[in-house]
Amino acid sequence: MKSTESKDYYKILGVEKKASEAEIKKAFRKLARQYHPDLNKNNPQSTEKFKELNEAYEVLSDAEKRRKYDDYGMHFRDYEKVGGVNNGMPFESFFRQNGMNGNNYEARNINMDDLGNMFGANSPFGDLFNSIRSKGGGNRGVRDSVAERDQSEYDIEISLVEAYNGTKRTIELLDPSGKARRVEVAIPLGVDNGSKIRLAGLGNGGQDIYLKIKVQTQADFERKGIDLYTSAEVPLSTMILGGEVQVNLLSGKRIAVRVKPHSQNGSQIRLANLGMPVKTGNSNEHGSLYVKLIADLPADLSGEEKEALEHFAQLLKRKSL
Repeated sequence: MKSTESKDYYKILGVEKKASEAEIKKAFRKLARQYHPDLNKNNPQSTEKFKELNEAYEVLSDAEKRRKYDDYGMHFRDYEKVGGVNNGMPFESFFRQNGMNGNNYEARNINMDDLGNMFGANSPFGDLFNSIRSKGGGNRGVRDSVAERDQSEYDIEISLVEAYNGTKRTIELLDPSGKARRVEVAIPLGVDNGSKIRLAGLGNGGQDIYLKIKVQTQADFERKGIDLYTSAEVPLSTMILGGEVQVNLLSGKRIAVRVKPHSQNGSQIRLANLGMPVKTGNSNEHGSLYVKLIADLPADLSGEEKEALEHFAQLLKRKSL
């Protein structure tokens, strides 16, 4: 099992641990523009840096994930996986990653009564304890209501891009004899939070299993039903005179979008059929993509530029008289 790589998400985004949500978002947007792969095609390291920025923002922009990260560090991801579909035993991973004097501890070697006293229902690791019991760990083999519930419904987390394109997951199930088997599951495009996928007859005793989808948030896109919302920074001159601006799509493509003259800061452009896909019969339809225009004000002005703007301001002043 791979060890959890230690990362300081606050350091990656260049913010303090007490930073507000707005400060985190501002820092991410600045760095995302700096390291965006499309703007750094001659720098192969920018792609990894951009992924790292997205990973950090995905955690710190989510209040619940941020709280768990602050409490448990990188182990919070193991804690999140407990009780659902996973790539191993999180409790075993917890012991291995922390050394435990070099011993290889596994859940089945622990007395479940003792474990219950340490990590019972009132403990932060209560869900984890119940998950181990539901898998038959220890010498008791107890199967309670929590176990039955865990065996019939599992949580699966996917990215917004995966929800847009559709994806696959390989999950591990236990047959009635306790033998593990792997099943590849196709997750259709367009799924949303709370969507369920039914796996007929794959549970214990031939019962159905349901996979409950959780779609991760993404820094540069917001989803509302079948519509997507994003933003684009537009030069001040383009906002005033009109022109084009490049917009990133969730599909990974970039398109040129026409900006009308005299566009206001914060105004939106609706792009039909560029939102989330919707399965209708044998074809796919899409919602809309709404692009919020953000005026990109220059940080530094040359003397000539400042003079031109002052002249422009005088013209506007005369016009208003």
